[in-house]
Amino acid sequence: MRVFRLAVVLAFAAGVLFIAPPGGAKSSGWKSHSGTVVAVIDGDTLDVLFADGVVRPVRLYGIDTHEWNECMGPEATARMRQLAPVGSAVTMKGDLTLPLDGLGRDSMRLFRDGKDVTRVMLKEGYGIPRSPKEIGFKAIRSYRKAVAKAQNAGAGIWDPTVCGSGPQQSATIRLRVMYEVDGSDEANPAGEWVEIRNDGGEELDLSGWRLRDASRRTVLVFPNGTTVAAGTGLRVVGGIGSGGGVLYWGNKAAHLERTGDGVYLQDPGDDIRAYVEFPCFVACSDPLQGKVVIAVNYDAEGIDKANINGEWVQITNTSSSTVDLFDYVVERDTYVYHFDQSMPVAPGTSVRLHVGFGSDNGSTAYWGKKRPVFNNFSGTVHLRTLDGRIVAEYSWP
Repeated sequence: MRVFRLAVVLAFAAGVLFIAPPGGAKSSGWKSHSGTVVAVIDGDTLDVLFADGVVRPVRLYGIDTHEWNECMGPEATARMRQLAPVGSAVTMKGDLTLPLDGLGRDSMRLFRDGKDVTRVMLKEGYGIPRSPKEIGFKAIRSYRKAVAKAQNAGAGIWDPTVCGSGPQQSATIRLRVMYEVDGSDEANPAGEWVEIRNDGGEELDLSGWRLRDASRRTVLVFPNGTTVAAGTGLRVVGGIGSGGGVLYWGNKAAHLERTGDGVYLQDPGDDIRAYVEFPCFVACSDPLQGKVVIAVNYDAEGIDKANINGEWVQITNTSSSTVDLFDYVVERDTYVYHFDQSMPVAPGTSVRLHVGFGSDNGSTAYWGKKRPVFNNFSGTVHLRTLDGRIVAEYSWP
């Protein structure tokens, strides 16, 4: 048992906070390698003759370009041939001791004449960003900033009509995503979900459309007859199943990467019609920043296992107007709690989220855990949006 300590932290005046995602460290065998380009396979893959005399297929870290048979695939390949033509000297950064990818390729960052080729491709709108933890936090952030410029400009694949006018081109589509499951990825794949919201005034027909993640590890093609009524949403959940008014990704374990990933909705003509990327790296403001603070009671009175509800997170409204916690997430490492219904908090009042079981009411919610989730010695809890915009945090000791 300890003397009770309650602290309130992080009232944000500027309204913008960035927290580095977990796992931003390069692998231990990370080195620089010199080589010569032998062939450009497509927009993100080359054959390179390394200085040791071995020709290796190299998959660029940080980007996924469209395939040859897809719109913008040939254009991405042509641009790569300009940036790294056959015979050009290149420098690569990576770890040759890591396992090859599923197609037998080494993953590398690629530089020519001092320019990061991946960053150039992303900035010009030739690919979807990938954020593998192996490349480190600085590179991830650099790539996400580059792709944000292309997205803001509607360049390349970020022009929703670059592949031609698709079906229901005027439809207003938005994606909501829960990218981190509560607990084990393997035990709870259905904890990940994506909801396709139809914010327009007409029914949306998704027949033949595709939902994919940044790495293409999971691609769902919507069956004929899949529709979303105006003002409603269709949820796609992880795992294997049927029924319940939802669709299933078909993956056996959670697959969205909390260090950096995205979900993209493509129409049958390959245009990206809606997307959401997470966590937030660029322009990460949120209306709740500066209006709420959080506190954590991380060490329950007595024996932790016998007093699960003695662990709690408290969210206090420090502003002069009512705020709503709907769609905000409390996150502690791999444990997450989603406020999936309206939870208004009046000025000067609080909502307390207990770790254990109980009946929710206007000022109290329950996580539904059978065992404690907070380490008594150290930890951090975030209050964030679904797409990873940090609103407030509490750390101890």
